[in-house]
Formats: sequence, structure tokens, C-alpha cells
Amino acid sequence: MVDSVTLALEKVSIKDVKDNNDDSEVKILIDGRELRCSRTLLVQHSKYFKAYFDFQIQDGANDDNDNTVIIKGGLDYGSTKVILDALQDGIRLIRLDQDNVQSVLQASAFLQCQIAEQACADFILNNLSLGNAFSVFSLAVNCGATYLAEAAENYILDHVRTLRSKTTLDSVLDLLSMDLKALKLLLADIENNYVLYCTVCGWVAYDLDNRSEFLEDLLKDVIYEIVPADALLIDGLEDHPFVQDVIRGSDQYEKESLKAKLSYWQSVSETSRNLSKWPKFGIVVSTGNNNSLIAYR
Repeated sequence: MVDSVTLALEKVSIKDVKDNNDDSEVKILIDGRELRCSRTLLVQHSKYFKAYFDFQIQDGANDDNDNTVIIKGGLDYGSTKVILDALQDGIRLIRLDQDNVQSVLQASAFLQCQIAEQACADFILNNLSLGNAFSVFSLAVNCGATYLAEAAENYILDHVRTLRSKTTLDSVLDLLSMDLKALKLLLADIENNYVLYCTVCGWVAYDLDNRSEFLEDLLKDVIYEIVPADALLIDGLEDHPFVQDVIRGSDQYEKESLKAKLSYWQSVSETSRNLSKWPKFGIVVSTGNNNSLIAYR
């Protein structure tokens, strides 16, 4: 799915560009491929290019190569093109989708183009869930995307913190940096089945090489069979053998439990249906709607 995010750019008309004696078209070379953009737009919306051209002025450079910028490393052609096209587009749209938003965010951070970075962050936050929040937080920290990092962190902490928790949790990095013993103390206070599952997976994914072996043991108290299979897919653990087994088990359990439930309702009288209660052990059987039913341990 492709989405277009409006950028609230300060308008720079073609006449303004032409009337600006300091403006000219800049040729940008990335991986041997060429992009072109107005110097005015680059300086206005990218601190990277502003610093580059300010240095040129201070250095007294004044030759035919002044308007050629060669960038080696840190950027890919496609993501940079998305950003520059948006800056030059009179409609002021940036074309983002699930496939390119991460690389465009990284390019925005590299170019220090705040308006494109904000658009990427808003797109990601519109699709935020506990299943991807930990990886989004790590991505934002690695890119230096402060707005996105803070939003993802608040989202995680709002779900993980509990009133009965004895563990002080001031930041997501505190959680991700916990040793195994401290993590288990925190997990003991989390009652929500799905929050517990995502917290464990987020902690393991943060240092997968050293923590992968703990995943199965940490999830032993999670009733993952009643969580919809698609909700169990966690960014960074898609290929983990145990997670794949969990997803297969949940998918099969969901189909069988739904069959059993339908069969039950068809077999009882209308009066019995009205008096019926949820199972006494307190687990709400999922019907596939992950947003409406919450399971507790």
C-alpha cells in the first residue's frame, strides 16, 4: 500500500528561485547515479547541504564543480530521490510505503531533513503496535530520530508499566539493558498475556545473538495459543524457530477453538445461551479480532 504524506514546506516559487542570484541547480551523485535539485531548497530543508555549501563559501571555492556533490556512503539513491522529489514537487507530497519508509527515514536523518523525517515518523507511528514498537524504537535511536524514539518509547512504557510493579522503569533502554534476573522480576508483574509476550520478544531481539536461548523459557507462562497468529509476528524474530512454532500452534488452536465454540452455541438452547458465562479459568478465547479481546494469565 502506497501512502502520500503532505509536507508542510515553506513555499518557494519558481520565480523566487530564479530571482535568487545565489541559487542554481545542484548535481548530486550517489552510487554513480545523478540527482538534481535547487540549491535554495537543499539549503532550506537540509542541514547537511547547508553546512556543505557554507563550507564552500568559507573555503572560497568557485569553479565548475561547486554545484556537484558526490556522496559516498550513508545514502542510497532511491531514498534520496523520494526526499528530493518531495522538496521539488509543487504538490508537496512524499511517497511513502511499508517497503521504503525505513530507508527514507535513514536518509532523512543523514541529510538532517527534519520535515521528511517527521513525515516518515508519522507514517510509522500510524502503523505502530507492540509487535513492532521495540524495533521502531531501536531504529529511531540508531538514526537519531528523536521524535520517533520518544513516541515509540512512550507507547511501550504505557503498556509495560503496571501499578503493582516493584521495578522502576524510566526508559525503554532501562528495560532492554536489564539482566535476566531483573527482567524476570519485571515480567512477574505484567498480567496482560500479549504485553508479556511482546516484552520478552523485544528484550531478546535487542541482543539476539546472546539472548536467543532464553526465549522459550521466558515465554513459558505466556498462553500464546490464544493470541491470533498474525499478532505473534515480532519484528526481528520472524525467523526464530520457536516463534515460528508458536505462530503455527496459535493458528491451529484458533481454528479448533472457534469450531468448538460455534458447535457449542448450536447445541444449547436459547435460554442456556443467555445464562452462559465465559470459561471459569478466565481466558477469553480469541476469535481472530486482536483489538477487542485481551487474555490474562
